[in-house]
Amino acid sequence: MLAEQATWSQRTLNLSPAEGLMSRTARRALDSDLASRLSEGLPWDKDRSMPAAMHQWSVRLEEWIWQLSRELFGARFTDWRPVSNTMANAVALSAVTSRGDLVAVQDLNAGGNASYQPSGLCGVLGLETLTLPGRPDFDIDTASAVRLICERMPRAVVVGGSKVLFRYELETIAAAARSVGAYLVFDAAHVGPLVAAGVFNQPLAEGATLMTVGTHKLMGGPVGGLVLTDDEAVAERMYACTEPRFLQTRDINKYAAAVIALAELLEYRLPLAEAIQRNVAALSADLASAGVKVIGADRGWSQTHMLVADVGQGAVQLCADLASNGLLVSACALHAQDAAAGHRSGLRMSVAQLTRRGMRPPEMHRVASLILQVMSGQSPAEQAAELALGFPDVQFSFDKEAAG
Repeated sequence: MLAEQATWSQRTLNLSPAEGLMSRTARRALDSDLASRLSEGLPWDKDRSMPAAMHQWSVRLEEWIWQLSRELFGARFTDWRPVSNTMANAVALSAVTSRGDLVAVQDLNAGGNASYQPSGLCGVLGLETLTLPGRPDFDIDTASAVRLICERMPRAVVVGGSKVLFRYELETIAAAARSVGAYLVFDAAHVGPLVAAGVFNQPLAEGATLMTVGTHKLMGGPVGGLVLTDDEAVAERMYACTEPRFLQTRDINKYAAAVIALAELLEYRLPLAEAIQRNVAALSADLASAGVKVIGADRGWSQTHMLVADVGQGAVQLCADLASNGLLVSACALHAQDAAAGHRSGLRMSVAQLTRRGMRPPEMHRVASLILQVMSGQSPAEQAAELALGFPDVQFSFDKEAAG
């Protein structure tokens, strides 16, 4: 089965925004003796009991994650122990709220993430939620959001989501939050490398108290989460929340793989980010010129790794048709559609994995052509496989150095 999956993956053009691509060097760290070893507590705890004999290896890996994540995002403090971005969000909210507090969050029907909605973390943590007004391009309606924050005075404000196309007016939202004593939490799950490269919002510098990001998706590592802050008091609460509230032990092999992925990102963050933005512009422009309604046309379609197209009520079937031809995308709700009720008229696509395989705008033209062929009822599966097989390696990585 594993061999079949690997072959299928090499023949597939994966435009799923929810997944990432690990280098072979990082993947090898997962398949090591560390896979059955555990870490518990913080490396600077004097009474730390796990791991015992391997304490030195865990400490070294955790110190590297600490240093790399702080350097990438310019943060004073980081917690690398959450096992996912959702847990990272849980840690962040727990560090700055108490049960019964009001939290203003990005609307799920306007690009927000499910993790911090009432059905997710806010419900589990006993927080009351208030949704921030959104725009059709999944941005926040800043003026309306500021008025709402000032009127309702939430304890925390959460910005960032599953559909992120453009920079937020983060400094303005942060100023409104500060004026009512609220903490701003920025969910960077989909924009981590862009933040690290300086080509997107700089959340901590622009007023966010906490930033969360996964070590997967665009980050190029295994599934895991990071919580970052410059506030020492908040950091102490953050560390205390993670363990024992959300976990006890953590797997060290994922720390090792995350170290490699973060080091690769530190080395290649700017060329990777610029390549992603060139590719998303090329793919968006080609689809739009063929008559596809790509969201955000008046603002240049996208400043991130993803684009969203409005294809009407046939989105779910089109998503399936594309998948059967080796093109993986996600059907999604558009602004004001009820995502929870299954209403989806959009296609959400990411160029991140194709970019890491080394594809550039000329290949984006071919990808757009393949998508358009499927939309017109054709079956270009062999063409898609041929394109995918032409890019077998992971770029912006240490793979070539490791092989040499």
